[in-house]
Amino acid sequence: MLSATPPTLSDAVRWIAHLGGFLGRIHDGEPGVTTIWHGLPGCVVCTTSPIAGNSCTQPHLPLVTRDI
Repeated sequence: MLSATPPTLSDAVRWIAHLGGFLGRIHDGEPGVTTIWHGLPGCVVCTTSPIAGNSCTQPHLPLVTRDI
């Protein structure tokens, strides 16, 4: 189910980077290109497959499901 307000670009980039191994600690700064690049395949799997999407849910990552 989609939320009423879309996430900010910064939030979306951090979610993708988290899938690539970004830890997001206080002094880590912003995610780099490598962690974003590593997170993109996981993001594609989580958003394109309803079955895989169920296994990608985490408390801090919203699950967005769409009928294909």
